[in-house]
Amino acid sequence: MSSRTTRRRRQTTPAPAAAAAPARQPLLLRIDEAAAELQLGRNLVYELVASGRIPGIRIGRTLRVEAEGLRTWIAANRITPAARR
Repeated sequence: MSSRTTRRRRQTTPAPAAAAAPARQPLLLRIDEAAAELQLGRNLVYELVASGRIPGIRIGRTLRVEAEGLRTWIAANRITPAARR
């Protein structure tokens, strides 16, 4: 007769979920990322940066858009509705 021993599995409780850290926003956006955020074409965003209307930063050969500068630009160019007559 062979004796068969059964091992009991230890029940583990799941570890409590850690508080979700806020998503970290990038400081700089690529032109295609800025275009996607603005829902504009890539070429138009290049033109806006080249004309100085949107703040851009050149790093080597690449062009980046400051995320905070983009938000500021959006706020500054917001159109307010005309007063009703």
